[in-house]
Amino acid sequence: MAADIGLVSRVPLFKGLAESELREVARRFREEHFEADEYLFFEGDPADKLWVDKTGQIKMLKHSESGQDVILHVVTSGELFGAAGTWGERVYPASAQAQTACTVLSMHVDDFADLMRRYPSIAMAVITVMKDRLKDAHEMMRRLSAERVERRIAHILLKLAEKVGKRTEAGIDLDMPLPRQDLASMTGTTVETVSRVLSKWHHEGLIKAGREHVVIVEPHRLVIIAEDLNKK
Repeated sequence: MAADIGLVSRVPLFKGLAESELREVARRFREEHFEADEYLFFEGDPADKLWVDKTGQIKMLKHSESGQDVILHVVTSGELFGAAGTWGERVYPASAQAQTACTVLSMHVDDFADLMRRYPSIAMAVITVMKDRLKDAHEMMRRLSAERVERRIAHILLKLAEKVGKRTEAGIDLDMPLPRQDLASMTGTTVETVSRVLSKWHHEGLIKAGREHVVIVEPHRLVIIAEDLNKK
């Protein structure tokens, strides 16, 4: 099924295009649905498509030599992902797994390359997206090598709050499944350490932590931990 032009117009990548141009972009996309935990593609698969998330969340995973998955990024509505083929990569460098049931748009890389040639604003938007992703990757590496685990966990929770948080009477609800294993993967630590930290913050009233669910009750206190402001 072809993509809806209204959806395409809301994707940041295509802002600024005229209606006729949006119609051409929408014509080349196909809408697909995946259930929670289903893989969209695997690391090493031919990178013949690029993707845009319509609804739900998707985990970008890197398979480590130890056999564990490392979560590189959580994709949310409107985000581009799996675009390695558009700059010449033959295979996907990471896997994409549905965190929740999700609907996505997919397009063959040759079609997208043609669109970038025809509409330079799309090419510029892709460069911006990739620049931001590279910056985030460097920041993650710095945090993993230099920061205490509590700071790393606080940073990830605050970042997820920006992307998927919903304000409720109880606080900022992270509107996505968040198993301890996933949080451990994102912060470079163990499940036991994540459980200990979340339990401590739960008892201190910073968060409300369920088995796979987190509500941030006092975000300003998490900011203090994330930025290490108690020592300044």
